[in-house]
Amino acid sequence: MLQKAICFGFCVVTGLVHAETFEPSPWQVGAGFGLTMGGDELGSVDIYNSEGKWVQSENIRAGRLFQFDAGARYRSLQSPWMAQITFGYHYNAANGKDMATNTEDVSVYFSRYPLEILPSIRFDRHSLGLGFRYDFSPTASAPSRSPVKFKDAPGGIAEYDYSPNENVTFGLRYVKIKYTLRDDESVSLEGDHVGINAKFWF
Repeated sequence: MLQKAICFGFCVVTGLVHAETFEPSPWQVGAGFGLTMGGDELGSVDIYNSEGKWVQSENIRAGRLFQFDAGARYRSLQSPWMAQITFGYHYNAANGKDMATNTEDVSVYFSRYPLEILPSIRFDRHSLGLGFRYDFSPTASAPSRSPVKFKDAPGGIAEYDYSPNENVTFGLRYVKIKYTLRDDESVSLEGDHVGINAKFWF
């Protein structure tokens, strides 16, 4: 009887210890946004005010400007290694009035849909990663012209991240990528860029 009681007590203590040291799921889902700069210039757009006075000129570049993405990451407390996969929308656009009519809104843009896979290694709250990026449907558009299509493009990522906690990450990155015109492979654009981003994980 005493042996059974001791065995039962040992099992209870073991269960409590296991419960106290239980590790949450290493999988997280999240979303983020970033700002990027760089790449070849596709053109510039002159911006005018409502009185027809020139205000400024905006450049459209193959490595700019806003990127939004969402995805998942694997981050185990038992290992310094982690990995994330995201899919998003990356674009640079300029908007204004058509000066020929002064009424019609026009838009010039360069957009693409990046899929990113980024393995990295953690050092306390810091991490370094080298990964892969694949941009789907790179497209440039301007008023009175058909959209210009580029081939889907592979690229590479180098990124440093700082995490104040396990749910927020701030990043500094460099991306190497080139876009080739779909109808003429002799025409290409360098989309290399640097950027900053923030991601939120749950």
